[in-house]
Amino acid sequence: SDIEMTHATRPESSPNTFSFISSTSASNNSEERNSPFQVKTILGSVALLPSSLSNVPKTIKSLLHSLLLMYDANMGGVLLSLEDGIKLLPLQPRPNGGRSNNSGNNRNGLVGGRVVDDLPYVHYKFQFKGLLFCPNVGMKLKGQVIECTPTFITLTTNHILTTKISTEKLNQQGFFYNGVTLEWTRERVDTAMKQDNEDEDEVLGPSTSIYLDDTVEFIVERIHECGGYISLDGGNPTV
Repeated sequence: SDIEMTHATRPESSPNTFSFISSTSASNNSEERNSPFQVKTILGSVALLPSSLSNVPKTIKSLLHSLLLMYDANMGGVLLSLEDGIKLLPLQPRPNGGRSNNSGNNRNGLVGGRVVDDLPYVHYKFQFKGLLFCPNVGMKLKGQVIECTPTFITLTTNHILTTKISTEKLNQQGFFYNGVTLEWTRERVDTAMKQDNEDEDEVLGPSTSIYLDDTVEFIVERIHECGGYISLDGGNPTV
């Protein structure tokens, strides 16, 4: 489904402005759409100063490069790469009363820019395909442990974002912090042994632990965003 525009984006140190209007998954495959990696068709608009008009697609591509590895809510994910070139879209007719540089030329299929009122910007609409990393609440992901403390563990997923799993979530899955080994440890119940020893309350098998560089699977419970960077809160950790 489309993601409607809620804010504009202005790259630092750039006098040009642009925003994303909508993004739509480019695949109809349900398995691919459930993957955190998605190729999306993204529609945007840009306002360029006359000094940037010598090569409009190149200028737009340069602006988009400033957003690589950044999260944008309108795109619905972290932009990893541009899949193809920038396509400028045809102009749309304006309602009467607006001034533009293409008066009388609102023919279907005409590609160009539009000047609005007396502002110095030339406005274009464009489209491109991009590869995005799109985590959602409830999605299962995996991460590598990069921090292991008595109060939480921190994971990195594909070196794109970080996830924290709290003591509470670890305890719910039977993990407890070992102050000697500095690991989060859980004892496994050996069900086969337990059936043979029904008089015993519980029979423990080999233990499993979480420590640096281990791979942990988790469920996304919350997504935090600040300044184009996101982090996750995870739950249900398993190794």
